[in-house]
Amino acid sequence: AGSLVGLLGYPLIIEPRLTLAEQQWLFAWAVVGYAVLTTACVVAVVRNAGPEPVPKEHGEITAELDAALRKPMTAAPTAGRVARWVFLSALPSSLLLGVTTHVSTNLAPVPLLWVVPLALYLVSFILVFARWPDGLHAAIGYVTPVLLLFVALSLLVDASEPFALIGVLHMGTFFCVCLVCHGELAKDRPAAEHLTVFYFWMSLGGVIGGLVNGLFAPLLFHRVGMVEYPLAVVLAAAVRPRVCRATEDEPPLRAADVGLVLVLLGLTVVLVLLVPRYVVAPVDLDVHESFLDKLLRGGLMFGLPAVAVAALLRRPSRYALCLGALFVAGAFDVGRLGETLHMERNFYGVVRVSRSPDGKFIRLVHGTTIHGQQRCDEPGRPRPMTYYTESGPVGRLFQDLGKRKTKLHRVAVVGLGTGTVAYYAEAGEHWTFFEIDPAVARIAQNPEYFGHLHHCKAQYDVVLGDARRNLSRLPNETFDVIILDGFCSDAMPVHLLTREAFKLYFQKLTPTGVLAVNVTNPHLDLPPLVARTAGSVDDRLTVLEYHDRPGERDRQFGSVESQWVILARSDPARDPVLFDPYWWRRTAVPPGPIWRDDFANLLAVWKKDGN
Repeated sequence: AGSLVGLLGYPLIIEPRLTLAEQQWLFAWAVVGYAVLTTACVVAVVRNAGPEPVPKEHGEITAELDAALRKPMTAAPTAGRVARWVFLSALPSSLLLGVTTHVSTNLAPVPLLWVVPLALYLVSFILVFARWPDGLHAAIGYVTPVLLLFVALSLLVDASEPFALIGVLHMGTFFCVCLVCHGELAKDRPAAEHLTVFYFWMSLGGVIGGLVNGLFAPLLFHRVGMVEYPLAVVLAAAVRPRVCRATEDEPPLRAADVGLVLVLLGLTVVLVLLVPRYVVAPVDLDVHESFLDKLLRGGLMFGLPAVAVAALLRRPSRYALCLGALFVAGAFDVGRLGETLHMERNFYGVVRVSRSPDGKFIRLVHGTTIHGQQRCDEPGRPRPMTYYTESGPVGRLFQDLGKRKTKLHRVAVVGLGTGTVAYYAEAGEHWTFFEIDPAVARIAQNPEYFGHLHHCKAQYDVVLGDARRNLSRLPNETFDVIILDGFCSDAMPVHLLTREAFKLYFQKLTPTGVLAVNVTNPHLDLPPLVARTAGSVDDRLTVLEYHDRPGERDRQFGSVESQWVILARSDPARDPVLFDPYWWRRTAVPPGPIWRDDFANLLAVWKKDGN
């Protein structure tokens, strides 16, 4: 309960009210208080640690009697029991990271969404270690396998809408798995003399679960994506409470069971290959797919085999293996992402290069977010798409910059993507791309996938690492334009939008330089924040905004909705860039927070109306 209060108290109470320095002082004094209390406990234990007086009627204690009194009253936990403790604690820990990554990357990159599964994880400990009733424990054990089947189906058909329903399904199933696993741990607690060992192994299991997702999975599954979440779902399907009598007399896995799994796997693979080709083909990722089409396609491919899997609910081992067979068959499904040409995973997530289902586009995708695309049938220099189309904000910006008397010399781009913006580079210029993910840099510079950098007219270099650190090493007044588009899925790193960051940008810009910021975000209202924070650095800035909502014709050419902000120190009366009719000049900034390196409040810039 204390951990839960600390978890919720930080983003809701501490972070919105205290700077980083104040938080450090608060934490330091808390550590001092903890040390004082711990020292007091040690002193109390030492003072009361003397030998207990022995009643005279018991006579003198011999060495044999002393050894007998010190002998444990119960036997030490066996190796099998310890392994079970480790497994039951490692599985929810791994599932916690898996569901957090999936929901925040593939469903909705909502800030602070990670708090919800972690809170459920802590609540499960609170409930099961507080006299968890056997009847309720058994009921949860019966419901959880069914929910796991629905989660598996949602993963296989790439279901993301309606977000509320799908999100509740993943979170609720995760909570039930935690209740089952942690409930089994609570009911298997040893006698008091072995509790220290019990809690040690339980804690070690939690660490192992975290290491599997955070360290081993990126190394083992480097080319296959986020496998650990489906794997944890399969393992969770094999866990049942001991109070469920149907599992007590379950026979061991037999050859016939393995044969049944192989038959199910073959049947599902056949459906996965035939249904999209002859019945319902998947639509493009950036096109809304009707619920009925998705239901029909997913139901035919995985729904029919899922009915057979559901018939094995009372046999955990076979049920888990058959669930795993569905995931293996799902690897043959092209889906809305299209054919995967290349996939790579590292600390920053999974990036893949895919060909769209209609075969017209090659895309760079992170999660379910497209970070750049080009047409497959376009020879030579590809046209810009997504956020960078010629009819969109970036295209109009460079058209207007071309009206200036002085030509551009140096341009900086924070966030490489596929290098699409290099389309606007001209001979004689020098462009610097700052990219933190080496996988993205390798893919963007590979002409087999994307040709934007290959056909770049200007000289360019790609600088790996954090953009702020690398920018700080360069001389002041270096760049004529800085384009800030450092996205991770749909979330921009906070440290790129602080007052100190904007101060750095304007130091590196020439006096007539322009800073263009991509503020496209479905959840945060970033334009007022950018104007307010940048204005705290220089109150003479001109702030222009452009919310591009492309029509159907523009979307056919690869344009997507985007929102940009331009910041410039130029005199509006002399600079033609600041007179483009498509740009709206912001003259008033609503009051609100100013982000700093030691203070940022995400909740204060949340879109209240969802627009």
